[in-house]
Amino acid sequence: MSELESTNVDVITTKIKDSLDSRKNLVTQLKSLNKKRLDLRDEIITITSQLGEHQAVLEPLYGEAGKNRKERQGLLNEKKQIWTQINDANDGIKQNDSLSKDQNSKTDRKFNKKENSKNLSKRIKEIEWKIQTAQLSRQEEKQLIESIKTLQKKYNIWKKSTNARKELSALFKKIKHIGTNIDTLDKSRESTKSSLSEKKSVFDTKFKQREQLFNEMNGF
Repeated sequence: MSELESTNVDVITTKIKDSLDSRKNLVTQLKSLNKKRLDLRDEIITITSQLGEHQAVLEPLYGEAGKNRKERQGLLNEKKQIWTQINDANDGIKQNDSLSKDQNSKTDRKFNKKENSKNLSKRIKEIEWKIQTAQLSRQEEKQLIESIKTLQKKYNIWKKSTNARKELSALFKKIKHIGTNIDTLDKSRESTKSSLSEKKSVFDTKFKQREQLFNEMNGF
C-alpha cells in the first residue's frame, strides 16, 4: 500500500470514528430528551389530577358563595319591606294621636296621660251600670248615653293606637333579628370568600404551571 493510500485510509477511519462518536452523542442526547419529555408528561398528569381535586373543592365553595349572596339579598328585601310597614304604622299612630287630641276637650287634655283603653273601658262600663241601675231622668240618661258614645270613640282610637304600637314593636324586633342574621351571614361570606380566594389562587398557579410544562414538552 502506498503512502497516499495509507493516508486516505487513516482519514476515512478518523471520519468514521468521529461520525460514530457524534451518533453516540446524539443518541445519548435523544435518550436524555426523551426521558425529560416522559418526566414532564408524568408531571403534567400529576398536576392535572391535582387540578381535578382542586376543582372538586372549588365547586361547592362557588355554590355556597352564590347561596349566601342570594340569601343576603332576600334578607335585605325583607328588611326593606318591614321598614315600609314601620313607616305606615308610624303614620297610623300619628293619625290616631291627632284624632285623640281632637276628641278631647281642653279640660280632658289635662288628664290625657291617665286616659288609655283600659281606663276608658272601665269608665264606659261604670256609666252603663249607672244607666241600668240608677233612677235617672230622660235628660240625665241622654247625657250619659252621649258620654258613652264619646268615650267609645276615644276607646276605639286608643285601641287602634295600642295595636299599632304593638305591631311597631314586633316589626322592630324583626328588623333586629334580620340584622343579626345578616351579620352572621356576612361572617360566613367572608370566611367562604377567603377560602375561595386562597384555593382559586392555588388552582390558577397549578394551571399556569401545567401550561408551561406543555409548552416545554412541545419544545422537546
